[in-house]
Amino acid sequence: LRLAQVRLQLTATAPGNVDSAIAAAIVLQPAEQSGYSLAADITAAGMSAAVASGNSRNWELPDQSSTSIKQLDIARLQALAGIYLGESAGEGSKALQAPALPRLSLPVHEGRVSIGEIRWQDEVGTDTRFDFSTGPAGVNVPSLSSSGPEGRLQGQLSIADSAAGWQVGLTAELQAATPGTRLAAPFADSDWIWRQGSARISGQGGTWEGLLNALQGDIALSGFHRGAVKTPVSITARLDTQPGQFALETIDMELADGRV
Repeated sequence: LRLAQVRLQLTATAPGNVDSAIAAAIVLQPAEQSGYSLAADITAAGMSAAVASGNSRNWELPDQSSTSIKQLDIARLQALAGIYLGESAGEGSKALQAPALPRLSLPVHEGRVSIGEIRWQDEVGTDTRFDFSTGPAGVNVPSLSSSGPEGRLQGQLSIADSAAGWQVGLTAELQAATPGTRLAAPFADSDWIWRQGSARISGQGGTWEGLLNALQGDIALSGFHRGAVKTPVSITARLDTQPGQFALETIDMELADGRV
C-alpha cells in the first residue's frame, strides 16, 4: 500500500498564555519506489527547528534524521516546559526515588543534530553538532562537538540498557583555541572563559538514585573569569568511589594565587 502526500499544520497554546505557542508544519512525501521523506519546521518560544527524516520502507518509523536549530535558549525552554508540565517540571527529587529506570529498547534510528547557538544565561556555546543512534541496546552519541569563547569541546556519550539498569559512559576533551584580539560577538557577555579541560565519567544503576550514586570519574577545567581583570581559574575534581553515595572525593580549585 503506497503512501500519499500529507501536509499538516499543527498549533498548540496553553489557555491564557500567548508565550506558550508551539507551531509545526509537517510534509510527508512518498518516494518514487518505496518509503518516504518527512520534513517538519517547528517554532516555539522564539526558537525554531528544521527536521528532515524518513525511511526507505513504507509504514515504518523514520530510521534516519537531520535536525538544524539556529538558537537554543535553555531558560526559554525551561519556561516553556514549566507552562505545559506545571508542577511535574520541578519533581526531579521524586524521579530520583522512582523504583526503576525505564527500559531503553528504542527503535533503530541514526540522526545528526546541529545547533548554531546554545545560550544559558550569559554563557554561550556555538557550532554545536552531534551524531546519535538508538536501538534495542540503548543510546549512543559517538561524536559531539561545541565551541566556546576560547575552547573547542569534543566528546562521546553512551547509555547502554540491560536488565540491571543503565550503564553510562562519558568522555570529553576541551582544547584551547587561538583567541582573537577580542571575544566574538556571541561571547561578549560570557563571564567564564574555559580553555582546557577533560572529563571521564561512568556508572551503572537500576534507579536514578542508584545510577547517580554509582557515578565515578575525574573532571578538570582551566581558564579565567572575566571581571575588572582576568582571574585565572582551574578546577580538578574526582567523584567519590565509595558505593551507595554521590559525593566529591576530592576537589581542588585555584583562583589566581589562591587555593580553595
